[in-house]
Amino acid sequence: MNFFKVLFSFKGRINRKTYWLYFIPPLVIFYFVMLSVDIDIFNGGFTGYFSGRDYPFWDFVWRFGLMCLVGYPLLAIHAKRWHDRNKSLWWQLISLIPIIGPIWVSIELGFLKGTKGINRYDPEYVPPPQPILMLSCVDCEFSVKKEEFKDNNLFCPDCGSRLEEA
Repeated sequence: MNFFKVLFSFKGRINRKTYWLYFIPPLVIFYFVMLSVDIDIFNGGFTGYFSGRDYPFWDFVWRFGLMCLVGYPLLAIHAKRWHDRNKSLWWQLISLIPIIGPIWVSIELGFLKGTKGINRYDPEYVPPPQPILMLSCVDCEFSVKKEEFKDNNLFCPDCGSRLEEA
């Protein structure tokens, strides 16, 4: 998988080694940007909420834009690592649980092995065929696929008898 696909695509899987190689640089940049929200790196002073100084609007916009630029690759890397564990990116929401969440995500993505072989996030994955559920009449020979039968009363339109799953 090439550099841009790892950082900007949410599809596919990556192993633990690739995760750590691509996760550390954006993480360092992300924390530097987060730190720069409180430390004014341009004027050499503290500009946090408790400094008594104004919070310049354009500095906020600039830093927010940088956080988005760094946050997108971090999410893409996490998505592919969750996919390697055969889970969706929605599992990332566990990190919102205080203390336990970030520890769980770090262990799950950084230290546990991915699924062996093909899983549902591989391009070669073919989902198993779904069974076709049929409804048939008890008295006559009427039958229909369950998803095609829109009527909720489950009675045969020909003879009025009850329909059962076949």
